[in-house]
Amino acid sequence: SRYSLGLEFTPSINLINKPQINYFKTMKYRIGGHYKTLPYYKNGTQLNQFGMSFGLGFPVPIKFTNASVNLGVELGQRGTTDHNLVREKFIGIYFGLSLSPSVKWFQKRKYD
Repeated sequence: SRYSLGLEFTPSINLINKPQINYFKTMKYRIGGHYKTLPYYKNGTQLNQFGMSFGLGFPVPIKFTNASVNLGVELGQRGTTDHNLVREKFIGIYFGLSLSPSVKWFQKRKYD
């Protein structure tokens, strides 16, 4: 089983149509956490993992697209030191690029 919780916050949305908006207000700020039980047993103890993640989404102001560069960091721990077992601490660094058209897919059209 895995339990996760996350939050994303964007102070202001539109950078292209309102260029006077501060760039930092159009960024996406992310934070999250998770806990999961792993399918591994050692010495009668089930192992688990938990961690937190932090991320930023940098919008790229290209006309007619919703482009962004995403960076994230995850800090976590897996295992336990109980019963002479091993605990592992880890750091994950993530990079992503998102490109999508800014077309409104479900906009009701009116024809004459």
